[in-house]
Formats: sequence, C-alpha cells, structure tokens
Amino acid sequence: MSVQAASSLNGLASHQELGHESFIGALYLESTTDSADRVLNSSGAKRMELRITAESGIPARRFSRMWIEGVSINNSGSVFAAQADNMVAFSNLFADRLEKGDIITIALAPDNGVAVGVNGVELGVIEDDQFFNLLARAWVGSVPLSSTFRNNLLSPNDISSDLRSRFEAIEPTAERIDAVAQWQEPETEPEEPPSAPRPLPGNGAPLVTALDIPQARVEPAPEPEPEPEPEPEPTPAPQPQPEPEPEPEPAPAPPPTTVAEEEDEDDEPLLTAESLRAQQVYFSDLLRGILSNTAYPRRAMQRGQEGEIRVAVVINRQGRIQSMEMMEESEHSMLNREAVRAIEAAAPFPSVPDIIRGDIYEFSVPFTFLLPD
Repeated sequence: MSVQAASSLNGLASHQELGHESFIGALYLESTTDSADRVLNSSGAKRMELRITAESGIPARRFSRMWIEGVSINNSGSVFAAQADNMVAFSNLFADRLEKGDIITIALAPDNGVAVGVNGVELGVIEDDQFFNLLARAWVGSVPLSSTFRNNLLSPNDISSDLRSRFEAIEPTAERIDAVAQWQEPETEPEEPPSAPRPLPGNGAPLVTALDIPQARVEPAPEPEPEPEPEPEPTPAPQPQPEPEPEPEPAPAPPPTTVAEEEDEDDEPLLTAESLRAQQVYFSDLLRGILSNTAYPRRAMQRGQEGEIRVAVVINRQGRIQSMEMMEESEHSMLNREAVRAIEAAAPFPSVPDIIRGDIYEFSVPFTFLLPD
C-alpha cells in the first residue's frame, strides 16, 4: 500500500502542550478543501501525518491517550463501539516512546484499509476504511485538539511557509529507523541449558514452575582453637550523661507537583476492547459532569472575551483529584479560572471502573468559551 497516494497537502498545524510544541500535523487529500465534511465524506485516498518536535518526545501511553480522548469526544458511542477492536490494534502498534524527528503516517487507500507507519516502517494495517475517519474526527471534528489546529488543517490556500519549511526539515536518523524496525521483531527468549524432563500433569500440559536456581556450595570453615579468656577489666566510674541535643526541625515537605510523573511504560497494560469501551464511557461521564458545572463568566461575556482551554487532570481510583495542569490556556484569566473551578466543582468523580487498570486515571478537559454571533 502506498502512503503517498494522497499527494495534495491540505493543511499544516502546530500542536502545543504546556506552552511547548509537541508535533506538527499534516493532512493530505487527493483534492484540497476547506470543509471538514468534505474531508470526511470524500472517497479518495487520504493521509494524516505527524512529525514529532517535542525535545523529550512523546511517551506511547500519552500518544495513545491523545487519540482515545479525541476519538471518544468526536464520534458517537455506536461508531466508537464498532471500531473498538481496531482502536485497540492501532494503540498497541506503538511499542515505545516516540522521539523528536519521528514521522508517523496514517494513510487510507480505499478498499485496502488504513496503513500505519513510523519513519517509513509499516507497523500494521487496519483493514477497515472507516477507521481513518474515526481518527480524522479527532483533528477536524467538533472538538479538535484546538480550533486553530483544525482551521489550519482546513486552509489549503494559507499554509505558513515557515511552518512548512520546519515540517519538511524533520527527518529521522538511520539509527532511529532501525530502532523502530525492531518494534515488529519478536523477542528472542534466552536459551536454557538442558535439564531433566519435568513431569506432566494428567492433561499433558507442561507444568509452569519457578526456575530452579542452584545454590553455590559453601564449605564451613574449620572452627578456630579457643583463646584464653582475658582478665576482666575494672568497671569504669559512671560518667555524667550529656544533655540530649534538641531534635532538628523536620524539613518541610516539598509542595505537591502539578503534573503526574510519567509512569514506566513497560508497566502499562495492553488495551482490550472491553477496557477501551469502559474508558470511553467513563471519560464521557467525566466530561458531562464537568461541563454541566461550567458557566460563562458574566464579566467575560460583557467584555467580549472568548478562548479555548485544555486542562490535564489526574485522579486516583476513588475519583479524587491528585493534580491539574493547564495544557493550553486562553489569554483571559477569568476564563482560565472558570475552567479550573468547574473541574473542582465536579469532583470527587465516580470511582474508576475496575476494568480500567492503574493506580491513577489521567485525562484532559477541553473548554471552548465562544460568544454567539
């Protein structure tokens, strides 16, 4: 499958998180358009491309969460449920952290499915043409990463020359291409020395037991000849006990962090269709509760203030907030404060369902404060 089939660049957009650029996204179509509906309804080849610009890269877990949230918000529950298995397969293709300079391609070739690749290495094919639109709605749907991001992808006649130059200059190294190719190779198990056969249970299945670890044999050292007991020394006169020094004041505890530290990706369990559906339902419930507590500040309305905000939230399994951080904030402090207030007012949230693994649950909340025309 050729990922170059959709050759017309429809738009470029920079995605920012926490004030820093994370990646540059590109949308390619057979025929350019400024309409999201035409993007989704066109029957020709299409391609989304991300070129990573974040200095520290993007952890696979965060990359997956970005797509799951975008897909959950911008697709109906029935569409999401029908594509749950494909979404799981897509998420599990990314076996390791994405690094600066990586190029991720998601390309639809009609009647041949959606090819997913990194740095020219094909990771897999989702054999359902509709899966492309499921992902594309996260970029050009009603609740995109940001309105600016969507608008730039839908502006074929207004592509920034500076952004295009930076986008085209991003290329992975040969070493990085080789490293990504290793994602698809099966892990080789170390060879074990031959050992005596182990008994099998009645059904013929091999027993699974702990490894037999031989212990080093240590010969006991010969006991030494007993030495004559020394003469007892006179008991010293008791000395006055020094005054106990006052215990030092305990150091103040460090302030709580506002961003959850990235967990070890090796410990992140693989998604299943059931857990993904549970995440979609749970995430939708969280957003519904938060947005029902959101009000447009009256003074902001009187001053004609508008803005888009995205807040990263971490909660524990009981639904209590552990931390919050502004991923994207507006230029108006009243709108920013209202976003934080709405989240706090909706907490504590329902407990995290058992099928969703992990000690914490992370999600982001998009707010769009827009006055009617």
